[in-house]
Amino acid sequence: YDLAIKDYTEALKIDPKMEVLHYNTAFVYEAQGDYVKALEEARKLSLKEFPEVEQYISKLEQLVKTK
Repeated sequence: YDLAIKDYTEALKIDPKMEVLHYNTAFVYEAQGDYVKALEEARKLSLKEFPEVEQYISKLEQLVKTK
């Protein structure tokens, strides 16, 4: 997971508007159990590109509360 985070972070420096990178970064943070960072990344997503983002954010908010 650490290598994925490093690679996505580097890619976001090149193109911070590439939303799929934010989505993938959020997913990796979630898989690591770092729900706060996952939520930070998920909040950067737009409904246009990721219509399911509202549900994903709600899920992460619940995980942050229960951790």
